[in-house]
Amino acid sequence: MQKDVSSGLRPPPKSRLRWWLPVLIFTVLLAASLSLLSLSSSHESSQTQEQLITDTLWVKQAIQYQLEHDAESLQLVARDIDAQSLALPATQTRLEAFLRNTREAISVAYLDAALQPRLNLQREGAGAAADASGLPEDEVAVVRAAMEKGRGTSQFFFGSPYKAAGGPAMNFYAPVPSAQPGTPAHRGVLVGVLALSRVLDENVPWWIAQDHEVALSDLAESVRSTRAVSGPGKNVYTHQTVLELAGASLLLRANSLKGAPSWIPNALRGSIALLTGLLVLSLYALWQDIRRRIHAEEMLLDEAAFRKAVGDSVVTGLRARDLSGRVTYVNPAFCRMVGFGEDELVGKSPPMAYWAPEYTQEYEQRMATVFAGTVSQHAFETVFQRAGGERFPVMIYEAPLRDAHGRQTGWMSSIVDVSEQKQAEENMRTQQERLQNVARLTTMGEIASSMAHELNQPLAAITSYVTGTLNMMRDGKAADDDISATLEKANQQAQRAGQVIR
Repeated sequence: MQKDVSSGLRPPPKSRLRWWLPVLIFTVLLAASLSLLSLSSSHESSQTQEQLITDTLWVKQAIQYQLEHDAESLQLVARDIDAQSLALPATQTRLEAFLRNTREAISVAYLDAALQPRLNLQREGAGAAADASGLPEDEVAVVRAAMEKGRGTSQFFFGSPYKAAGGPAMNFYAPVPSAQPGTPAHRGVLVGVLALSRVLDENVPWWIAQDHEVALSDLAESVRSTRAVSGPGKNVYTHQTVLELAGASLLLRANSLKGAPSWIPNALRGSIALLTGLLVLSLYALWQDIRRRIHAEEMLLDEAAFRKAVGDSVVTGLRARDLSGRVTYVNPAFCRMVGFGEDELVGKSPPMAYWAPEYTQEYEQRMATVFAGTVSQHAFETVFQRAGGERFPVMIYEAPLRDAHGRQTGWMSSIVDVSEQKQAEENMRTQQERLQNVARLTTMGEIASSMAHELNQPLAAITSYVTGTLNMMRDGKAADDDISATLEKANQQAQRAGQVIR
């Protein structure tokens, strides 16, 4: 009793749900806001990093293309010196044009086979730092090895960055080949000097330099040149890549001026987006519910029409009854079968108009068994009566009828008129009897034929023996022993005929 009282004081589940639902909604909103804030910050960081990587790769491609283009231009001059045997004035003119067109180069020199300067041109304002006639000590051996590779080669190559008086620089070389017989493999080498600061200024556009600090250095970063228009980077978003040049490698590093994402704008945007999303979600849920209801109604109407079409098209009689035995549905095939209209059958309770009076007790027992739930899944046979009083056999299949919740509301019966089947079975039985009679007559004929054949042989032999004996007696030529032997054989054949007859 105490348990019942306490359970009565406890709020019902729906009441508790009304209390906890706002808390649940608030928790979901808070979690969604924090998640959206985190996702917004992460998305902003990812976009910034991706943009930095894209800009760095673009700058890498621009610098690599420009440096290789400059080296190819110097290599073209070196080949023309050999092919056209240019004198020093003509060579100087070509190198001056090269220096004017190559904005990254601050000097260019022509060294002979002994690496002694024959020409040395400098860009205005470059000063002593632009002197290309004096090679760095660690590159002298590299240049000599390149010049000793063989006759007719003039492949350009780059040297390692080094610290000069005017700032970090690096050399690029184009050997001057000699294809004349009896001459050294190379007549000399053209040396260009690149200022790394000019390389960055000429190849890093303003819209990248305004947002990033771009640096160019050797792999060890001991020699480093930087372009920072808006100040140093904040080391929050960085990316570096390697420029692979012929004979040398440079490290290109970009450091974004952007810091960590600010959470206040993201929080405001996230809150507005969350509220808007909830409103849209509510409207969408309402719209979906209306759509589902309309769709369910349409499906219900379609299903009802489909079931009616199926029931009207089948040749099997269908009959539905509720738990009290009252008929709730019949299809046209059943109405044609019993000869009564739908209005004469639906709503009627036992006894039914199509019951044959002599089978009433059987009907009632069967119905009691069906409604007790012990009906078998197998069909059973009985007899119905048409409206004109004609009896006809039927096969009935019973199945429980359930609603949407699985509760049984009645029984559905499938009824098949087996009159034609019965007539076909009777015709088949009659035909079978006729076939059996024919088979017996055929067997008797075969037996008579066999007996005639078996009797014909001994009779023919007896006739032959008797005829032979008469002929011998008539001629008087037969001895008593021959006549006796012949008659003995005839006797044997007569006994054989008797055995066949028995």
